[in-house]
Amino acid sequence: GQCTLTPTRAGNETLTATYAGQPPFAGSSGTAPHQVVLAPTKTLLSSNPNPSAPKQSVTFTATVTSDFQTPLAGSVLFGLGRGCPSPTTRLGSKSVSSTGVAMLSTTKLPTGTDSVFACYQGTATFAASPSAVLLQVVNSGR
Repeated sequence: GQCTLTPTRAGNETLTATYAGQPPFAGSSGTAPHQVVLAPTKTLLSSNPNPSAPKQSVTFTATVTSDFQTPLAGSVLFGLGRGCPSPTTRLGSKSVSSTGVAMLSTTKLPTGTDSVFACYQGTATFAASPSAVLLQVVNSGR
């Protein structure tokens, strides 16, 4: 016989299979360790507009993907400066949509070239992932 299992979370498990037996075959049982790992993800960050003017609304879009399926849950932390998981300045956090997208709009970007990051926080089944740095140019307006 065979059995198909669908894991609902990552971690170490012990699988046990038991055969009750049927004449002329005796019953038996066995166990085996099994490890379920978090599905790896990738986070891509974009912005619109770029460049922007001081106090202009800029929308950052983080798209989270996985080779296994689209992450349908979790949140993305958007930040400036030092990268994930702890940016120097937190811009905000948004939930991932049913298409794996999180969007954040802000008018509070400093003038100059800002290093922006998106940090997907992960879930019980999907691993966290940082985006590459996105350089957002905020012109001085002079």
